[in-house]
Amino acid sequence: MIRLAAAILVALRLAAGGAGLTVDTDTPEAMCPDLAETRTAVAARVGEIEGAGNWHARYTIVHRPAHLTGDAVRLELEDSTGTVRLERLLPVTGRSCAAMAEAVAVVLEAYFHDTVERAATAAAEPTVAEPTPPPSPPPVTEIAPPSATAPPDRALAGELELMAGATGEGTIAGGVAVGIGGPTWRVGLVVSASPEVHSEQVAASGGSATSRTLEIRLPVILRARRARWSWGAGPELVLALERATTTSPLDPAPSWRAAPGAGAAGTLSYALTTTVAATIAVDVDATPAAWTRRFEVGDAEVLSPRTFRGFASAGLSFLWGG
Repeated sequence: MIRLAAAILVALRLAAGGAGLTVDTDTPEAMCPDLAETRTAVAARVGEIEGAGNWHARYTIVHRPAHLTGDAVRLELEDSTGTVRLERLLPVTGRSCAAMAEAVAVVLEAYFHDTVERAATAAAEPTVAEPTPPPSPPPVTEIAPPSATAPPDRALAGELELMAGATGEGTIAGGVAVGIGGPTWRVGLVVSASPEVHSEQVAASGGSATSRTLEIRLPVILRARRARWSWGAGPELVLALERATTTSPLDPAPSWRAAPGAGAAGTLSYALTTTVAATIAVDVDATPAAWTRRFEVGDAEVLSPRTFRGFASAGLSFLWGG
């Protein structure tokens, strides 16, 4: 028993160190947990520590997105030499400020209790029963560096994208896309249009013919992701709707035609937040002329159908659900 008591005393001096244990915070304005309340809870559980040094406990509020289990309190314990002996991350979600102060005290108590028990066990006689394990401290959650933090993998999420870019003919265009998908795939609907018109002179009867185009695409994208970056590609169907008008006296009425086709789409995104991403997209499609009706004024064809179409754009994507 004398050896056991001596071992416990040595352990207290080595593990606790010095004139005592001080508790501070790097985020005093956060107010939760309150510093005074935390010091009171630690004093009630740990008590006084005597030895040849001074131990210093410090906690900091860490704000994190909800998918990383929310905000947390990072707790560090340094010995008299400044060496970090304990580091824990205590989740805040679902806990009051008083409960967080108590959690800090429980972790510190468990550390010193465990240190004393280990020293006592090593010095005790072989017949002495092994000590009861200390209570488990709150779970530890590692924090990834902010630059490498990836948005959550959503099982199924919706997506809205607003974009601006240029068509394959070099005219400016705008568009909107909606989609639904998971971490590795997305099915979408993309609608784009250009405010510019395509114009052509009607040689036979005078006047001119102009057309406006609305393009609808249905892409199926297979995606991959690394940290905040994601990229993907896949096939798509396209349907171009064109409306033609003329100033020719031979055929002044407007006319419509549809140009179906198929092609491929590719995307590159960078997650700005868990719900907003910057996106670049490229679409390249073929719309065979044989699948498209002709625009004619009199007996002359005008505004020949385009065989290839493209759309390059950049914009913002907004995610929800999942």
